[in-house]
Amino acid sequence: MATTKAPVLLFAHGAGFCKEIWEPIIHRMQQSPLLQRSFGVEFVSLDLPYHGTKRDDSEPADIDVERPHQEQEHNSCVTTFHSGSRTKLFDQETFLGIVRRSPEIYKIRAPMPGKSHVMVLEDPADCAEAILADLEELDCFKPRTSRL
Repeated sequence: MATTKAPVLLFAHGAGFCKEIWEPIIHRMQQSPLLQRSFGVEFVSLDLPYHGTKRDDSEPADIDVERPHQEQEHNSCVTTFHSGSRTKLFDQETFLGIVRRSPEIYKIRAPMPGKSHVMVLEDPADCAEAILADLEELDCFKPRTSRL
């Protein structure tokens, strides 16, 4: 008998924000029809190194300038990059390079019109809808038919 695992949705953000920034978006997603019919979806948000609760100004940041994308090479989870059209912090070419190296894992969406780098604060509803649109493309969220 085959077993299935419930999807885990991981939310991460850099730029000095903390994991709690995702709460309004997660709340909206939990209310969506897509996730209402999906049993056992788990939501996890985390603070990246040097962000939120992991920020420690007494320790200098350890950045690998020789291999800045080394962490992305170890990822096996489907990951989508979103940005706002007014942001100055999202380098489209850098993220396109990541997508080109591992297109089976990474996707990049067109920038959300009129949004800045703090789009999750500016418009949680639009951000939730953009993420839900990504989820609809994943097999684990597609409707299944039962055969008796």
